[in-house]
Amino acid sequence: MSRYLIADLVIDIKTKYGFTPKIMADYAYCGKCKTDFSVIVTDSMINAEKEISNAVYSDDYCETLAVLRSICGEILSSYDGFLLHCSSLVMDGRGYIFTAPSGTGKSTHSRLWRERFGQRVKMINDDKPFLRRENGRFFIYGSPWQGKENIGSNIKAPVSAICVLKQGKENKISPLEPVKALCELMNQTELPKDRRSMENLLDLFDGLLKIVPVYIMECTISQEAAEIAYNTIKTTPEQFRHN
Repeated sequence: MSRYLIADLVIDIKTKYGFTPKIMADYAYCGKCKTDFSVIVTDSMINAEKEISNAVYSDDYCETLAVLRSICGEILSSYDGFLLHCSSLVMDGRGYIFTAPSGTGKSTHSRLWRERFGQRVKMINDDKPFLRRENGRFFIYGSPWQGKENIGSNIKAPVSAICVLKQGKENKISPLEPVKALCELMNQTELPKDRRSMENLLDLFDGLLKIVPVYIMECTISQEAAEIAYNTIKTTPEQFRHN
């Protein structure tokens, strides 16, 4: 059993293969805080992931997916958190999230921010970070599941804005109404199967959309896209300032 600190939670994890501890090395925890919850991987958990993927992946990789799925369930059910498929970064102390269907260009847009703003930008996670609500605020956390390019850091930042990306021939950005924003976010998370967890998730989304502005942006692959996005979302709209 090894200990890890993920999303400010101490998690004991027992695995069968060596690949999972390898990718989680940056999250290893040697402190004395009590364990928040444990994950013990079984053959049935690995086989379930193989069925989901149609046996495309190896056993050791499926184990990492089983660990991720277990953590998602525990964080959602007990710790006001959820996973979001997105690319996320922190700039000047503020966390920004870019989400969209796979292949749209989330990672590319984050790269444009790094190219345009340099060392002011630090990547949180390029694929599967966690969000948690803490004392009425939402924070985004790095996780070991960082995408194909393995880009991310074991850090957290307050969520300041969310941007839903669409490919376009020109750069334009505007606020996204809450109902449409909810649909976009639900399409980019792991939806639970039980009613209680789904109610928890909807409550979290409701809280998030009340205090964090969401935008939709059609963008090109250009540094101008990063500039326009930043200049729009760096300022909190009036309706969110009292939160």
